[in-house]
Amino acid sequence: MNYQNPSEHIKALRKAGNFQAAIERGKAYINDFYVLIQINWAYYGLIKQQVAEIIAKLEQTPPNYAKIKQIYDTAREYAKLPNRRADSSLSNILRELTKLSAYSPDYLNFIYWVVRIDGIQDDDWQAGEYQGKQFSPLVCSIARGLAKWVSHFSQQATSADVEHIIGWLENTRSVAVGDDVLWLDWDRVKLLKQLGKHQEAAQTLGYLLKNKNKEFWLWQKAGQLYASEQPDLAKACFCQALQCCQKPEFSVNVHIDLAQLLAEQNETAWANGEVLQTRNIREQHGWKIGDALQKLLDADWYSPENALSNEELIKQYQQYAPEALVLCFDDVQEYDANFDTVFTLPLPVDAPKNKNPKKLAKFIFRPNEKGKAISIVGTETKEVAYFQSGTPVCLLIGKAANGRQTILHISSRENGQLWDCADKRNGVVENLKNNKIGIFFNRNSYVSTSMGAWQGDLPNIGDNVLAYTAYNQKKETQEILLAQAQIDVFLKNEDIKIISGCLKRHEKGFAFVEDVFVAPYLLQDFDDGSELQVEIIAIYSKNPKKSEFSWRAIKIKTK
Repeated sequence: MNYQNPSEHIKALRKAGNFQAAIERGKAYINDFYVLIQINWAYYGLIKQQVAEIIAKLEQTPPNYAKIKQIYDTAREYAKLPNRRADSSLSNILRELTKLSAYSPDYLNFIYWVVRIDGIQDDDWQAGEYQGKQFSPLVCSIARGLAKWVSHFSQQATSADVEHIIGWLENTRSVAVGDDVLWLDWDRVKLLKQLGKHQEAAQTLGYLLKNKNKEFWLWQKAGQLYASEQPDLAKACFCQALQCCQKPEFSVNVHIDLAQLLAEQNETAWANGEVLQTRNIREQHGWKIGDALQKLLDADWYSPENALSNEELIKQYQQYAPEALVLCFDDVQEYDANFDTVFTLPLPVDAPKNKNPKKLAKFIFRPNEKGKAISIVGTETKEVAYFQSGTPVCLLIGKAANGRQTILHISSRENGQLWDCADKRNGVVENLKNNKIGIFFNRNSYVSTSMGAWQGDLPNIGDNVLAYTAYNQKKETQEILLAQAQIDVFLKNEDIKIISGCLKRHEKGFAFVEDVFVAPYLLQDFDDGSELQVEIIAIYSKNPKKSEFSWRAIKIKTK
């Protein structure tokens, strides 16, 4: 067939699927505008063909990275064509390359090139429609493609790269359609956490879960996000996902995620139940076992005869799922804090034999600058294993509408001091009994603490004390975190004093020094001299018998 001009010949080759031939033929006429248009579309056809070949094999074999490199070699040739600008051929090539973004090391660099040449058309920002269904603009697909890229090639991604991708997610959100808005927000959560911007990540996640709390996949993703940092919270999220999931066939991966987490926590009976659930669903639908499930079936701990029943599993979901709702917070703030200790909750009497006791970490922080220090607990994490009591840390705390507070992230704080967030209070040792130290601060504040809270040599009654304290909201009591003697110092306030005077005994065994009551047990080592001169340390406290305040001695010595 004779063609009147080269562009018609090249177009015919392209339409026949001879893309490479069209490109090679067109190179001789590259300066012809109409030929160049046909070459552009030939490159699109070739790249589309190459992408389709790889996608067709992805389910059966791992991605062929050599073939993917060939695609980008083709894309580089396309990029070097003259008069390179935004046009429909470039938009279509972008759409094809985005399909393989998770497997393409060069995808980000290609997008950078597109940005440099201002290669995004106005049409790329417009939503489309197919068979009556709307779909998001190309720019949203690119944004999600970039998020997938950084997930698979995180070692290649710099902080600047991640910031660039977050920009794509934020800028394209307003034109997204349907659930794509959720996915863009979710991608943003992951990348913000990757950058260490935990507060922004938590705020975005809280908004998502609060407004889409019936989306099972969101709860699953939240569980995956917190699995390493806060396994108990992750467990609650997986349970919530299973509670929300209406179709069992959609839940197979949630069961696997939960089983893996439970096995790490040594809750094997429950984990066995999740594995059986997954296996049964796959067998019912004629699906392959899959690598993830097979790994669980081969695990040393797997024992189907020791699995929880379906009814028992449902009870577990109902018990733990509500705990995930703390992530639907209304406010997220970062606070300076101090690590206090790790403690173990006692197991219920009816707890399974293989159930491990729950460990919690306690911290001290100030909700506001002028407020008092309060304590807060969260699930033990790997980080706290390296902290000593009093270590300065940063806490990211989410607050739900019901007032419940949840620790979302813990990090060390290099510019802090030991116990710098605790309240510092002065008092005196009032008593020592039952392996506890009773410390009097004022007429309204007396705290008894264990000997373990005392730092240094054991105290004596009457010793002046510097105590680091915090308010326990759950118990509604003041707690002493650390106490130590104030050597050669005695702090006097309106409720603590030192006086000297004559001991005036009463026939019933007690005595007075001025207006200070001296109990009989304090006089056992003193003679009955009527003019005995003494020095006493006294506190102004409530008399339990009379329910009124008065001065009483806690320590006495002769002058």
